Amino acid sequence: MNGPDTFPLEIKLGDLKGIISILKENEGSAPLSKLAEDSESEFEILFPLLEACRILGLVTVINGTATLTEAGNALNIKDFRKKIGQMLKGLEPFRSMLERLKKHHMTTEELFDFMLSQGLVTQINRETDIRKFRKEMIGLLIRTEMCSYDPDEDVWKPL
Repeated sequence: MNGPDTFPLEIKLGDLKGIISILKENEGSAPLSKLAEDSESEFEILFPLLEACRILGLVTVINGTATLTEAGNALNIKDFRKKIGQMLKGLEPFRSMLERLKKHHMTTEELFDFMLSQGLVTQINRETDIRKFRKEMIGLLIRTEMCSYDPDEDVWKPL
């Protein structure tokens, strides 16, 4: 399914930005317990966020302490969405998705089916999974300026 450097689609940009902001406020490093407390996140939410930060090369976690990397320290919170979008373009599943969209604009269902065929998403209940996938893609692809989305036609296009 997901490889070691496949960005988790369920990650919300606001949560990711929050983790980076908290670490910046704490001089670039904080114990996981403090990070959980400051972010008001349970560990089952915090760990996937930290993994997403690791995949992006923004954070390391060693001996229970999260630390910003050089790239994490350099990240300007004001340009966060755009910079994260640039980083995500080189990572799965976005790399495959964008390559496919450049060849053929797709509906959400077509994009979901492509991702399913690549083993990058799972399907339990098709209708619910496609709705969830659309919501996640709106949160990631549009906010990071990787794609445009026409809700009337349900069509995705790369920017």
